[in-house]
Amino acid sequence: IVIGQAAVQAGFTSNILIIAVASSAIASFVIPSYIMSASIRLIRFGLILLAGLLGNFGLAAGICFIVIHLSGITNLGTSYLTPLAPIAKKDWLDTFIRGPFYALRSRPSQAQTSNKVKNKMRK
Repeated sequence: IVIGQAAVQAGFTSNILIIAVASSAIASFVIPSYIMSASIRLIRFGLILLAGLLGNFGLAAGICFIVIHLSGITNLGTSYLTPLAPIAKKDWLDTFIRGPFYALRSRPSQAQTSNKVKNKMRK
């Protein structure tokens, strides 16, 4: 904190760059796998670079780019951000906080198939 404050007062860097570096350093302790941390490190350095060059706008643009990229990824025909990207409010029960098991009445909407497909599979 002291070194960051001194760098800002000396005019070497901006406040947003210090905040971006501090938040990325704290977030690096959250990742349990070393292999996964290598790919996150590249994203982190890109966001720090954007924050240093463009300030808040660069940080927001970088995060928007990441969200746009994640919304375009599919896995086995299902969007990577399901149920957030194609909004399915009934599937939100287990998205942010794990709901009780008795409250789950059906499978997620992406996992359900139509009756025609089920009948063809039985034959």
